[in-house]
Amino acid sequence: MTAQTHSIKRKLSLLQLADELGNVAKACKIMGFHRDTFYEVRRAFQTGGVAALVESRRGARGPHPNRVAPEIETKVLDYCLKRPTHGAQRVSNELRLARVEVSPSGVRGVWLRNDLETRYKRLMRLERESRDNTTFVLTDDQVRLLERHSPDFRCRHVHSSAPGDLLNQDTFYWGTLKGVGGLGVIEDWGS
Repeated sequence: MTAQTHSIKRKLSLLQLADELGNVAKACKIMGFHRDTFYEVRRAFQTGGVAALVESRRGARGPHPNRVAPEIETKVLDYCLKRPTHGAQRVSNELRLARVEVSPSGVRGVWLRNDLETRYKRLMRLERESRDNTTFVLTDDQVRLLERHSPDFRCRHVHSSAPGDLLNQDTFYWGTLKGVGGLGVIEDWGS
């Protein structure tokens, strides 16, 4: 027997006991139910039968009633594309100045739904957007942020027309080692 069928049987037993005793309070005390629960069960049974006694899932159906409106969510995501390093409080304050009412927890909820809860994830979204969208132009501040956080973005300007065009030489002096003598200059050629 599952927990759900057990719950339905207990509710039916409560209704039957109250009917046999003719005393709702006494039946509730014996079965361990509150009287308010008895009246809810009875009303459900009278309107929908045994099928109405099945406990439904608790919580909000569909999106939560306090969820940020879609147009505000779009504005939060647009702002985070312009300023990916700002925190939830600052995003909320800046959007309020633009007459968009959203709380810091609302901003955080938008980030969580779009997998942007960390600064790094928001920066990577900015990098993807700049790479995928040809009309998207990065500002100097955005370029500096991306160069600091993304090694792939840092190396984006290296292009060569043929193999061997881009060469790199690194020269350094190690000094002398005890018992070996001077090592001289070591050169490292990279491409």
